[in-house]
Amino acid sequence: RPQYLYLAECEKARILPKLPKFLVQESKEGNGTKVVELSKGLMDGDLKAMAGALAQAFGQGQVIRFDASGNYFNGGTLGNVLATAIRTNERSCSQLQELDLSHNAKFESAEDICVALDHMPSLRRLNLSKLRFARSNVWREVTESLENRRFLTHLELADCQLGWFSQ
Repeated sequence: RPQYLYLAECEKARILPKLPKFLVQESKEGNGTKVVELSKGLMDGDLKAMAGALAQAFGQGQVIRFDASGNYFNGGTLGNVLATAIRTNERSCSQLQELDLSHNAKFESAEDICVALDHMPSLRRLNLSKLRFARSNVWREVTESLENRRFLTHLELADCQLGWFSQ
């Protein structure tokens, strides 16, 4: 069903589908939790087309890991898709333990990402490696959003140009 929704959105938007790996699979723990992993090399248009399917995937059960790494998504589109998943299935998103947004395109703002992070109180691992933020004050917004994360034990920020501006 999620792949069907993706293909229908591609047809409606008149874009060529890339048939992502689009995996919603059982986690290795085998306790009914799920992992959502997107293919690598997807573009913004692909992500927009998958928004409905992703929301449905989050609705299928307790998602503990979301991997959107290695794509060409900008921050606004990625943030909007996460916000849609949260609005549709806030309970499932609140159980998210791992979020990997590394190796994506430039983020103009962190607002949507920060709003998404605010709805992920159980987040333990966050990977923002190789993200580029357009404004220097964006890292302050991200830091404030992460301040009250009691469970966050692993934060990856490799090659994020931290310190290149007055942050």
